[in-house]
Amino acid sequence: MMIEKNDFVIEKSELKNIFSKIFSSCNSIYATLISTTDGHPLVKQSRVNLNESTLAAMTSSCIALGDRIATEVEQNGCELTLIQNTEGYLAIKRVSRKWVITVLADKNVNLGLLLTATKNAAKLLEEELLASIKN
Repeated sequence: MMIEKNDFVIEKSELKNIFSKIFSSCNSIYATLISTTDGHPLVKQSRVNLNESTLAAMTSSCIALGDRIATEVEQNGCELTLIQNTEGYLAIKRVSRKWVITVLADKNVNLGLLLTATKNAAKLLEEELLASIKN
């Protein structure tokens, strides 16, 4: 498992570390997807069967819609989108200009823990991206 996109490389061990932190921070979290902002899946870890291509494409649309709405109401871009449904939540967070992380949790999740886990994971990924640029 390694992300190699546009000359950025994050090693498998770093991804496993980030995924481990996400899953250990909240028992209700059951899936994580890292994808591009244009809708291509890069890597996922999940306790359930997910179609990462479809999820990445829909995530891309959600981020684009969030950006458009934020611009329309003069709030300067969408940082995080939270989707609530009957079975749980999806937290979608921009990691960089080109990457997005999507974290899925069941309906019993503590929203504060979900948002914190998502933001922390995005920050760790961003740090890894910056480190890969320097190397």
